[in-house]
Amino acid sequence: MAKKQIILIVRFAEVIISWLGIIISLGIFEGKLRGNMLLYYTNQSNIICAVVFTALLIYTLKHYRQDNYQSSPSLTRITFLAAIWITVTMLVYWVMLVPYIAPNVAYNFLNIVVHAIVPILMIGEYLFFSLKGSVTKSDLLLSLSFPFIYLVFSFIVGFGNIFTYQYSGGETTRFPYFFMDYDKVGLWMIAYILALFAFFFGIAYLARIYNIKNKGIK
Repeated sequence: MAKKQIILIVRFAEVIISWLGIIISLGIFEGKLRGNMLLYYTNQSNIICAVVFTALLIYTLKHYRQDNYQSSPSLTRITFLAAIWITVTMLVYWVMLVPYIAPNVAYNFLNIVVHAIVPILMIGEYLFFSLKGSVTKSDLLLSLSFPFIYLVFSFIVGFGNIFTYQYSGGETTRFPYFFMDYDKVGLWMIAYILALFAFFFGIAYLARIYNIKNKGIK
């Protein structure tokens, strides 16, 4: 099977799987819309990935008979950002959150899709199908933009008592994740957040090195 056909099949699968996870998360198959799920970083980053997967599929279909069917510089940069954001979704969930979640919830189908399958697909998309030499230095700072916006938004919602979240055990809280929960960890949340942002930047830096390797871009 030609590489072009493989990419097309993979991208069809990426679109189906990513949107399926979002639809399940929002409760649409159950006949109800859980709009509050859109407040979680996990679902927002998964929506970003679904949109990027869709854009990549459309690009491949549009350029299928041409040599540039794989991606474009701008799409590669967007894929880079989505890969960074969803990678942190995956790592934070499996390293920091799963130990506090009941196994039957932590390993259910939905969580496997949004915290493992979609992240792996996006990482693979970036590693194997993106154009080398497209990611710029400014993209390193852009990789922090979405997490920063989400952080500000969540603190406005939390400290403003606009919405309450519910942990898997039924406990309610003003903040979506324990490491952001001022009511639980106090000022330690600053250390958690700074560490996460440093982690974001570190992953972005390594991902850019991979993209520009042997391309002579400084």
